[in-house]
Amino acid sequence: MSDILLKLMAATSFATQDTTPNQFSFTDVTDVAVSTTQTSNTITLTGMDSGATATVTVTGGTYSKNSGGYTSASGTAQNNDTFSVRHTSSSSNLTSVNTTLTVDTVSDTFTSTTEAAATDVTPNAVNWNNISSGGSNASTNTQTISGINTTITLRVTYTRDDEAYTLVTYVNGTSVGGAQAPSNYTFTVSNGDTVYFQAIGGETRDSSATVTNVSDSNAVLDTFGIDLNN
Repeated sequence: MSDILLKLMAATSFATQDTTPNQFSFTDVTDVAVSTTQTSNTITLTGMDSGATATVTVTGGTYSKNSGGYTSASGTAQNNDTFSVRHTSSSSNLTSVNTTLTVDTVSDTFTSTTEAAATDVTPNAVNWNNISSGGSNASTNTQTISGINTTITLRVTYTRDDEAYTLVTYVNGTSVGGAQAPSNYTFTVSNGDTVYFQAIGGETRDSSATVTNVSDSNAVLDTFGIDLNN
């Protein structure tokens, strides 16, 4: 066989080498902590011809070849090379981050999804001022409920002396439950709601109202005095 024919056969063999690996698969992860490093499982390339070389690229993160350092630069791969990918999980809850590794024309995406935010039922401190009036009607200042990420239940407990009076709760400017006689009653609020109280009725001295958070072991939000002089 002539040298020319051998060279032609070698060139043909080289040109037809299979550089496309079999499909590989990364295992997605869920309920991961926010802003943490997430590393995929390791995959092994198969299905390529021995000695064939394929181009490797990554988007949305970095990759490691054969347990080496992680990089985002393009590289090469051969049969039986191993790869894993890495990224930082989202800084937001219930949010996904994707990293895609492509070898020749075959690719797969590693996805991490962050966990849901922990339920926060403890609002920031509030301070309703005392109700004090020379007349029969007066209100506290308005306070904004903040620092929670779910609806909570508040309880109002209040007293009276002398003549009877009623207390009205306003959430976002709307009366909740109407005028309440001295007793316990509850209402619900969400983050960002505005709340104030109005005392209506007869004369009273040294009464007080206490607002507790039923959703947080009846923790006290605030106590304010009520003094009406009808």
